[in-house]
Amino acid sequence: MVYEYKEVGNNQEEWLNSIPPDDLPLIKQADEDYEQKRSTSHRSEYRSKHLDVHYLWILDRGRIVTHTGAGKPERFIGTYTDLSEQKKLEDEYRRISVVARANENGVIFTNAAGKITWSNEGFLKISGYSLADVLGEQALGICKRFSSKKTVFDNIQKAFAEGKS
Repeated sequence: MVYEYKEVGNNQEEWLNSIPPDDLPLIKQADEDYEQKRSTSHRSEYRSKHLDVHYLWILDRGRIVTHTGAGKPERFIGTYTDLSEQKKLEDEYRRISVVARANENGVIFTNAAGKITWSNEGFLKISGYSLADVLGEQALGICKRFSSKKTVFDNIQKAFAEGKS
C-alpha cells in the first residue's frame, strides 16, 4: 500500500497528486471508460509517490459494484499491488539482455531445469546450431555436443551443478 488510510483518507485529489503526470492519462482513461459505460472494470500499472518521495509501481485493479439510479458508477471495489520489485527485476533483465545480445561470446539463458530459453548470436555461431535447434534443449547436452575438449565440458558441467555462471 502506498499510504495508510488514516494518512490520506478518501481524498481523490491527494491520491491523483501522488501520480506522475506521465501516468495520469491511464487513470483518466479508466475513469472516462467507466463514465461512458465502455467498461465495468480496469487493470492499470502506474507509479505512485510514496510518503518518503520515492515512487512505487502499482498494479491497480477494480470494478464497478453498483450504479446510481441514473446509471452512473456509484461504488467501486479494487486492489492495489506493489509491483516495484517486479519492475526492478524486469528492468535488470532488459539490461542484461542488451549486454548479452551485443556480446560476441556465447551466452545462453536457462530455466531452473537447465533447458535453454534464450541464446545470443555468439552462442549460435560458436555452436553451429540454429535458435530452433537449442530452444528447450538441455544446456549441458548442447554444450557437450559442440565441446571437443573434455575439460571445457567438465568445467561447464561443474559450474551448472554448483549454480555458478
